[in-house]
Amino acid sequence: MSELILYGYPVSTFVRTARMACVEKGVPYSLDAFETFEFRSAVHRELHPFAKMPVMRHDEVVLFETLAICIYIDETFEGPSLTPEKLIDRCHMYQWISTINDAIYHGVVRKWILPVLRNKNLAVQESKALRNAAREQLVTVDACCGGNFLAGNSVSLADLFIAPILAYALQLDRDLLAGCGNLGNIWLEISARESFAKTMP
Repeated sequence: MSELILYGYPVSTFVRTARMACVEKGVPYSLDAFETFEFRSAVHRELHPFAKMPVMRHDEVVLFETLAICIYIDETFEGPSLTPEKLIDRCHMYQWISTINDAIYHGVVRKWILPVLRNKNLAVQESKALRNAAREQLVTVDACCGGNFLAGNSVSLADLFIAPILAYALQLDRDLLAGCGNLGNIWLEISARESFAKTMP
């Protein structure tokens, strides 16, 4: 069986999630940051019709979209499961992944982190307003979760999806989770894991 290859830039939160899944499962992998073909090239579009990242290749299997890649990694290889055993916990995991990929990524990354990083001259008031809107979303998450993980009593794919987003957000504002005890506990758990340390962009 050949080595698993992930195509994508390490700064991508979605690429990091897939990499974290590999580390959690103990799966050897290589990260191709578009060295063998160009980003958004014809070759890239053959692997991903919308030329996004990550893309995974493993033997004859090619997959795009982070959730599909993570499920493949989790179910193909040995190691601790990243999917809860109990049905309700699995439902919570998928509920959170869907919420993170839709609302949280959009509200925190697209509407706050990326504008701030791309525009160093962003007005202070505008930057603060974007930050406050992002925090409101995280406060909402905090109110809806409990324990040290998003789903069940151990780390799941849901935690791997939110961890890279929180990492960037807390680099911009280390006090962003002030008062968010539940989400703060999750952050402490996931940021202390080997998979988090080994995938630092």
